[in-house]
Amino acid sequence: MFIFRLSRLPPMITQFCSIHSETRIITTLFGILFWDIIFLPIPGAFETPFQTAPLDMAEDSFYHARRDPIEIRLKELEDGQGEEIVNRVEAEHRARKTWCVGVDWELVEEGEIVEIVRVSANSVMSRLVIDAVAVSWRDSAVYDMPYSL
Repeated sequence: MFIFRLSRLPPMITQFCSIHSETRIITTLFGILFWDIIFLPIPGAFETPFQTAPLDMAEDSFYHARRDPIEIRLKELEDGQGEEIVNRVEAEHRARKTWCVGVDWELVEEGEIVEIVRVSANSVMSRLVIDAVAVSWRDSAVYDMPYSL
């Protein structure tokens, strides 16, 4: 269970949203926040333009081949640029529901990913989860995860 507070409400009104998603919210966040890095033209990563993920996505080489851009993105997230990144990716891909490994456009409504990033982007938890997914996609299991503010 992923729980977040909708920040667009006045402070005296508390409304929490929950998403029972197992790892789908984490993989969706990762896919959206790291979209451009996932699709970097790494030699041998793509054989066709129709792939939804690079061939090395579940390999140790994924992180090593993209280490610098991943570390730069993590720094951008720590500096509060997550909302900009989400808005850019959603504007370009949500309406068409462009396929990307891990991204579930039906999981949340437009704008809710921004809310989740807003409440979690600077937390230690988000850094640990994103690090785990970026380093090893296949070992990134995060089960019902309570998250409150």
